Amino acid sequence: MSRLFAAGFTAGLLACALGACGAGVPEQHRATAAEAKAIADEAARGCKDDPSEKAAHLAREKYPDSLLWPNPPKWRFPDLWGARATFLRENRWAFFDFNHDGRIDFEGYHAWIWAGFLAGATAGKCIVTRNEYFYSVLGKPGEPLNGWSTPMTKLNVETILYDYNMIDLDGKGFITKKDAEGVDRFSFERADTMHRGYLTPDQRF
Repeated sequence: MSRLFAAGFTAGLLACALGACGAGVPEQHRATAAEAKAIADEAARGCKDDPSEKAAHLAREKYPDSLLWPNPPKWRFPDLWGARATFLRENRWAFFDFNHDGRIDFEGYHAWIWAGFLAGATAGKCIVTRNEYFYSVLGKPGEPLNGWSTPMTKLNVETILYDYNMIDLDGKGFITKKDAEGVDRFSFERADTMHRGYLTPDQRF
């Protein structure tokens, strides 16, 4: 779905982010606690009307938290997130072709990708916390087959942590739709091979 979905979800992310490695990330402005709270509050204020949140809500209804372990059928968090992301992908034309003209422009594409992030996040906040991001990769501690302590945990951790920090540039501990815009713009332009400013059903993306 995006560079993040294609390459970012590997088991190495969590261990490194919790201090298991020393990935080098360019120095950025570090948000103060007050700045981070103001950004989170602003995201929450407009959340209920955001098309990404509306679509993520439908995905959460389709695949509710009650499916998670230890409840039958005992899905792990990455399984639940994956089902929700697949649901969004299958319905991307219904949800994100805002003009109903058979085209998805960057606004629709960005909304779709961000809905995928929100599908694994707390409803109604329109942010994705660091932990929520990590759980989408590794599952939650205690879940069967979680990735918290496996040989894969340290695989490519520096590269993946770098990717995360390139979204959360100011180190807030969460990401917003605006934070993800640059990454999404890159993947949108790569998918828009005809440079038309929109995507159509015949294109692979």
